[in-house]
Amino acid sequence: MKLINILKPILLFCLVFSVQIQAQVQIPSQERVETLLEQIEDCKNIITEAEKNITIMEKNPESYTLPDYIATKNLIEQAKSCIKANRKELDSLREGYSGWFNSPNTTIPLGRGHDITPREIENKVATLEEFILPIIENFENLMIPEN
Repeated sequence: MKLINILKPILLFCLVFSVQIQAQVQIPSQERVETLLEQIEDCKNIITEAEKNITIMEKNPESYTLPDYIATKNLIEQAKSCIKANRKELDSLREGYSGWFNSPNTTIPLGRGHDITPREIENKVATLEEFILPIIENFENLMIPEN
């Protein structure tokens, strides 16, 4: 009987603790989000460069061949489909983790119940800048020895 009374709180503790761990894992991979954003930016850069090339080709049609022009047009279409696919995946992440994206109340777990929000991080960095800038200015005013 005593064994059952001891096991009940232990099982309850394990159940609650495992739910907390599972809840902490339920955020999207930051590396994946950054990769998607970088790929979208790369595809946008490809489009701008290709559009510049197309305008140059249209101004000087005798200098370029039709396959070059078609290949550049196809490159633009591929880049547009790249942007569309990456945005679709990013939107699916936003739908799955709606409270995580663009939320000023999103917390970063620091352990032992200490969480910090992006706004708090911004405020702390601003405070650090206020303390560090005068120190850097004092170092700039120091005389450099000749020897």
